[in-house]
Amino acid sequence: MALAFLAFGPPLGTFPVALPILLLWSHSLAPLDALRVASMMTLASYVPGALPALLTGAIAAHGWPQRDWHAHLRIGMAGLLLSLICFAVALGVMGGLSESISTVVSLLLLCSLPGFVGATVVSRLLQWAVGLRQRRGANVSASAQA
Repeated sequence: MALAFLAFGPPLGTFPVALPILLLWSHSLAPLDALRVASMMTLASYVPGALPALLTGAIAAHGWPQRDWHAHLRIGMAGLLLSLICFAVALGVMGGLSESISTVVSLLLLCSLPGFVGATVVSRLLQWAVGLRQRRGANVSASAQA
């Protein structure tokens, strides 16, 4: 399960966050160019998002039996917080904390938002896939009994 977060979390979080930002705030990009840039950002999202996604998957696997919307949002918040911590450490190591505090906080929150979106979406998709597999298993056993 943790590998599902690693494989699908970064791109599923990055694209829906990057595309509206590029469309709304980048006046120099045409919509098709914004789509291309968002797609390239999605491909590159594994570099900064791999560790937070893997840690979020481990947390989600630990509490897997609880699957209501609140559980999906809690997993999303774990993704956001783990992304925030990883990006803050990376900025500290690279010396990027010399900017103003508002710039650093904005950057950290903007870079952590895909962690929330990706973790929430992957959690919900996993619940859907497990439910689908259970329904198919019930249909197979019911037809075997008939």
